[in-house]
Amino acid sequence: MVQDWLIEHGKKPYEYQVKLIEGILESENSKIVMAAAPNGGKTTMMICIIDLMLKKNPNLRFLILTHNTIILLDNFKDNIEGLGRPFEYDIITQENKEMNSNVVLGIPSTIRTIEDLPEFDVVIIDEAHEYYEKNSNVHQSSMVQKIIKKVKCKKELLMTGTPSSFNGRDEFDMFYVDAIEAFNSGNSANVYVEISTSSYFVKKTDYTKTFNLKESYIFPKTKTIATLDDVMNKISSRLSSGVRKPKNHIYRDVVDWVFLRNNMGRTLIACNNTKQAQMVGEYFTKNGIKNVVSTHKDDMDNELIRDFIKDQSYKVLIVVRRGILGFSDKTIVNCIDMTLSKNINRMFQLFNRVTRKWGDLNKLFIKVVPSNESDIHRMYVTGMLCMLHKEWYTKFNGRNFNNMVVPRRTRRGAGSGGGSTTRRNRTQQTFEYLDIIDPTEVYQFLTSNKSNVYNTECWVDMKTVVIKLQEYNGESKATHNLTDTIVEEHYAEFEGRTLNELEEKYQSSVTRARTNNYHNELLEKYNITKQYYIRPDEERAKIIVDFCKEHNITIRHQLRNHSIEGRKHYTWIKSHKDIGDQILRPSRIKWTPELVMKSIKEAKQKNITIANYCPSAYGAYKRFKKRGLMR
Repeated sequence: MVQDWLIEHGKKPYEYQVKLIEGILESENSKIVMAAAPNGGKTTMMICIIDLMLKKNPNLRFLILTHNTIILLDNFKDNIEGLGRPFEYDIITQENKEMNSNVVLGIPSTIRTIEDLPEFDVVIIDEAHEYYEKNSNVHQSSMVQKIIKKVKCKKELLMTGTPSSFNGRDEFDMFYVDAIEAFNSGNSANVYVEISTSSYFVKKTDYTKTFNLKESYIFPKTKTIATLDDVMNKISSRLSSGVRKPKNHIYRDVVDWVFLRNNMGRTLIACNNTKQAQMVGEYFTKNGIKNVVSTHKDDMDNELIRDFIKDQSYKVLIVVRRGILGFSDKTIVNCIDMTLSKNINRMFQLFNRVTRKWGDLNKLFIKVVPSNESDIHRMYVTGMLCMLHKEWYTKFNGRNFNNMVVPRRTRRGAGSGGGSTTRRNRTQQTFEYLDIIDPTEVYQFLTSNKSNVYNTECWVDMKTVVIKLQEYNGESKATHNLTDTIVEEHYAEFEGRTLNELEEKYQSSVTRARTNNYHNELLEKYNITKQYYIRPDEERAKIIVDFCKEHNITIRHQLRNHSIEGRKHYTWIKSHKDIGDQILRPSRIKWTPELVMKSIKEAKQKNITIANYCPSAYGAYKRFKKRGLMR
């Protein structure tokens, strides 16, 4: 019956869709969750369910509550019309509140204004993870709950692409379609995922409890422009080489905008706040790329997003809390996440904006991360990719990820004398173990590319991830089954080698050993060295020295990030005076207004500030300006 319906309405009957629809139709539970990953066909399956239920009982009445934006209401309507309008329906708006059909479609903020709201047998809620659960969006969820109570429905059908808030709860009857099923059926594009470091610097206190960056975080304009230059060079290099995976192309100081205007494809950029979005919009406008900025404050009804979809001359859509839920435009080929978010659900939703197939084109997802937290973001992106697999998709509840240890800082009183001190709390907040595949092995999906070319941290393509995840099917390794004996066996395997190699293969074992305070003991027992850096030598030192001479900066300035590798090189060069004596203490330049102006012009050509390009020139500029010698 289901298969015939899909064929009749011009859809290919995939086995996973038929199985899910039949399961929901047979379920007697009053609360049902359809958890289908993007491209799994949620809306098509729900329309099929409504039509088949109406054919069985023509007196049933359905109320469909979409996300509280007109664009998602239109999406649902367009899907009904695209399937040949299998049933009659009414759309509730501020102007039209008539409900003559058995199926009524509307957004919660409009439906709640109807005083004499009739009863409905079935209420269908789209994007239920946002509009049903009280812990997601308090205002919207309370509005939806009041509507459900008012219409006295007998059954609730919930639709979501990120079911973490419903997983593991007995009151819901769960039906899943994971992303791998959609990918193997040919409904998803192959997406290259890349983690790209930026010069942004964040602290743990900059994040909310849900691992999203606070909206109050200030994005420096110079760093935002430098990040965008880097990202645009990435896209340009991939397009010019005919592939979308990273290549060691020569870095361009200036972005090739002529090439990008004609070839970059439509791009979605997600920002954290309105000020950042405006900076990004100004950047593209200045370089002749037609763009539109849609924020949760200035575009409440998503009118600007609708303009972007209709007008193909727009190349870039910049969004703040928009364009993530239910938004589908297959013509978008690049997605750039500049939110710096560590929320796995949010990253997964954004990633799926580019998974919709458009011909045979490979698409690109770039996750911009702060340089000081690249490793931790790599783990979160790994978690996002694991959501493609059914085991993770059906068990992840928003908290149980990789047993990741999150240190907390607490303030404790300094005694009767008053005051307080800041110290690291011995008790640490940890995520629960997820009883599925070993995250340390999944972590290696992301191929490291730690060269300075485009600041690429690591990358992987979706096809590779799907193949690797399928290899684990039925062979999952429960990380919580680790014992001290197994941990010691893992350490013994790397006897006489480095800690880097051990962590790459057995990160969970290292975490357990550190937590239980026998990590250093095992390192000493099996002669495992803590080699976290590239050992300095004369050849590497000379490269650094030549670079510093060319740019007229000191080694301390060049290695100002104080990484382990940087400090080791600095110490090595300092101990070899024949190599580094001149550059460690360079002769002071006698600045003149002419020399300062020359440095300012060079900085403008590289599109960076004079303060970042040459700090000593910037200091001279301030002195000359104070004396009235420069403007």
